[in-house]
Amino acid sequence: MNRMNCILLDGSLCFDNRRFFASFVGIGLPLRLISELEPSAILHRNTYFVAYYDDIGRQTRCDKMVYGDRILSHIYEYYPSGLLKSASIRSDEDDDGGVIFFDENGKRFARSGVVTKT
Repeated sequence: MNRMNCILLDGSLCFDNRRFFASFVGIGLPLRLISELEPSAILHRNTYFVAYYDDIGRQTRCDKMVYGDRILSHIYEYYPSGLLKSASIRSDEDDDGGVIFFDENGKRFARSGVVTKT
């Protein structure tokens, strides 16, 4: 795993572990990524996901890569309890995006201009 810097939505700095995946399952957030790939395997794939994890194993970002270009990004923020607080979603294909907000019980309560394509 590679360790990288990232900046969270609140502007704080964290160190993330980067991992690669072939796909995802389900419709919930954060995305449930499957079929982990070795870093060298992405050289031979047209489409893959790059996921970043914080030091306690929470997914903080996920990028869908197609032919070397990022076409979709999810950035996740969490409550101290570990439940998802927000998911910022952006499609680089048409520059659309938005944010989904969750309450402290994990229930979605608001959203703003969210792209639903994957």
